[in-house]
Amino acid sequence: NAEYMGGVTLCGGKMGVSFKPDWKNKDVVLAFASMIAASIVLNLATKSALQAIDIPLILSFFQLIGSFVCCVIWRPTVIEQVKLIWREKRRALVDLSVAYLVGIYMTTLSLGRLTVAFTHIIKACEPLSTVLISKVFSSVNYSGGVYLSLAVTVLGVLIASASEVAFELFGFAVAMTSNLGFGVRNVLSKILLEQERFHHSGSSASHNAIPVSTHHTTGAHVVTLSSKHKIRLDNFSLFAAISLVSAVLCLPLIVCRFDLHFFLNLNRQQTSSILITTFSNAVYQLSTLSILQKVSTLSHALTNSLKRILIIFSSFLYFGNSASGWSLVGAGVALFGMFLYITAKDDPLAAQKTVTAPFSEKVMLALRNVLSISLFVIFFITVLYNTSLNPSNPYI
Repeated sequence: NAEYMGGVTLCGGKMGVSFKPDWKNKDVVLAFASMIAASIVLNLATKSALQAIDIPLILSFFQLIGSFVCCVIWRPTVIEQVKLIWREKRRALVDLSVAYLVGIYMTTLSLGRLTVAFTHIIKACEPLSTVLISKVFSSVNYSGGVYLSLAVTVLGVLIASASEVAFELFGFAVAMTSNLGFGVRNVLSKILLEQERFHHSGSSASHNAIPVSTHHTTGAHVVTLSSKHKIRLDNFSLFAAISLVSAVLCLPLIVCRFDLHFFLNLNRQQTSSILITTFSNAVYQLSTLSILQKVSTLSHALTNSLKRILIIFSSFLYFGNSASGWSLVGAGVALFGMFLYITAKDDPLAAQKTVTAPFSEKVMLALRNVLSISLFVIFFITVLYNTSLNPSNPYI
């Protein structure tokens, strides 16, 4: 889900000028192929891993820490960037990390409770959470096309849910909660990046103004956090910081619930399952970040929709799951709603503008704190409840 980090890109074109992918560029083709292949492997491997070692908390933790390690390998200087982000943006970083932890864990858990296909049909509703949260924190005015696309997506999910053979209320709730977590992460990361650029641009606008771009851009979205340290806050460093802090937030539960004996007794299949999911997630995230530096967000979003379709059909082939006609209809409607949402969000007539926050700075901060605490409580309760569903396995 790194593709939604901040809702902006790091491309070299001028602000507001979109461009198509250069398919003659081997790096672009390789990045797209890596993203799609890694996402398919990640979902199929996670589902298989949960059948071998039904411990979504462990898989989530290793995915988080694995992403950070690969970011460090990819760009060693990111360690200094993460340190500076933690020092200067600690509160915002914790809020983002809690939301991301909820998104990652709930997605992993939902893959264990539901089929891969149905999980991704539900996750097509993620833009709904993003829109609702953004209305609370920035009062962005969306076009009628955006709301229409969301209605179509929800309708598709309802059709698929009503006809889903393997429907489970807990799994459905968990998948929807993952949408909420990623939606909060999307909005708060965008606000953080926009505010940093806004404050460093020397604008004299009101302190409660939040610059919001209502259309996708390809401008370099990088700001300097400190005049003393020429270290920049961009999507890559922010993602690395969020991955690390999310893993740290998850660590107390890992320490309390898993002893050294547990790790020493993992068999070869369980160990390989953990390694495959960790590696495929890291490749997927890095490929996504690489793509966002080379193409417009519209091109990437369309590829992301294609990726979801391929994941659904790959799961049918790999696991041999059956789907009713209405389930396929619901999936098609939901994915069509996603396409409408992408095109509505990329309306070239939309203008970049400054949107005033609906509440004072203190109220906004209180809302963020309440939301962050609520999400972490939901995460903690879900872990305990999932354990109670299978008391024979104390490590769940």
